[in-house]
Amino acid sequence: MAIKAKEFITFYDWETYQVIRRIDVGSEVKNVNWSDDGLSVILTMEDSFYMLKYNADFVKDAIENGQYTEDDVEDGLEEAFEFVDQYQEIPVSSQWVSNECFVFIN
Repeated sequence: MAIKAKEFITFYDWETYQVIRRIDVGSEVKNVNWSDDGLSVILTMEDSFYMLKYNADFVKDAIENGQYTEDDVEDGLEEAFEFVDQYQEIPVSSQWVSNECFVFIN
């Protein structure tokens, strides 16, 4: 689950509602596209898009083992997402074809 604001997006755990990670992106997030396996995400902005990898195992372990509570970390777990790349394209239409292939029309 995610909540977007003008210059950041905050991801939450669906079951515990804890902040997983707040990501400052500098402009408004127009669209969020998750891969079917939930391990890759595309954040589309006005003039580009970002690809991130979600470290689900790390997040699950941190929450289950009590290593993380929302009170301890305001912006969530830094290790929850790994930056993959930024693309200077504007997807008009897009879709994950598989868990590793994001196809878009600009």
